Amino acid sequence: MVAPLLFETQLEKKLDHVIVVDANETLQILRTTERDQVSTEEAKSIIDQQMSRDARLAKADSILENKGGIEDLSTAVKQLHNKLLKLSRFQARPKESLT
Repeated sequence: MVAPLLFETQLEKKLDHVIVVDANETLQILRTTERDQVSTEEAKSIIDQQMSRDARLAKADSILENKGGIEDLSTAVKQLHNKLLKLSRFQARPKESLT
């Protein structure tokens, strides 16, 4: 599930594990100005209207740092995916028979 307002709408309560993809504010502003063709002030205003970075990070079960290129993030996603797969296999229990 990808939900920009996941925490604001309390949808995280319906999930087993929440992953936050994080970048520092300077990088967020740079990427927002380039992507949306807005001024630095407009980008700051957009970010200021969102939940604070600290609050978002505090609610995460896992955090992926997005400070490099797409290849770096892709590698981190694959590593976390493998880790979570191993964890889910470890925690999986056979269903009990009702008979």
